Amino acid sequence: MLSRRSMIFFFDQEFVVGQKITLTVNSQPIVFTVEPEHLGASASATRTNIAAALRDVFNTSTNAAHSEITASASGGVLTLTADTAGTAFTSTVAAETGVVSFTADTAGTPFTSSVSTTSTITAELRHTQPNVRAVSGEAITSTVETFANNGKFLRSGALNISLSAAGVVTSSFTTTDYQIVPLTGVLDEDAGTITFAATGDNSKILSDALTYTFKSDNGNIVPLGGREVVLDVGGLGRFL
Repeated sequence: MLSRRSMIFFFDQEFVVGQKITLTVNSQPIVFTVEPEHLGASASATRTNIAAALRDVFNTSTNAAHSEITASASGGVLTLTADTAGTAFTSTVAAETGVVSFTADTAGTPFTSSVSTTSTITAELRHTQPNVRAVSGEAITSTVETFANNGKFLRSGALNISLSAAGVVTSSFTTTDYQIVPLTGVLDEDAGTITFAATGDNSKILSDALTYTFKSDNGNIVPLGGREVVLDVGGLGRFL
């Protein structure tokens, strides 16, 4: 796991009500759920609201693993900083994908909704009333990072992993001096894992094979078939 005394996370996607965002610091997760009050007049405003809400949730955490770290937010950027200079910590942010939100056009109007397994749904959130129902599969709320043979990262920086619904893994590692190294990951849909062998360009960053396992809040492995997943390890952009 990457360790730094300051981590910066940039939110650049769109969010919907009911979507879960997991902030894991020193292996201790905080699962945050997007509520109607977090949605703004634009996607940018929503990201600003969510970064601020995550800041407040983290700073009020009573978990001892979070006690020596302070969160701050500016726009759609969340920054975690160790209270004591030189103190390292680990952190990741993962946003749930595949969430569909249904919202009544008029606030207070009740309705029912259902989704069958054979349905294909394209939805766009147009209203921000509080009477919202969210439909999704089992949420990914944590990831487990495992190196083979006590392996490690050979460079300092940030790892980005993206998985498309078609099962295509796209990944890169950005070093602290802003060099971008493309990485090759192998998906095992049923096992809920993405593995990076220490070969090719991967060997510039990894001393041995690295595997990420995606799990739900009850500890079950989440199959990744047809899922879109984005995982940032250590934040993106500059490091302090």
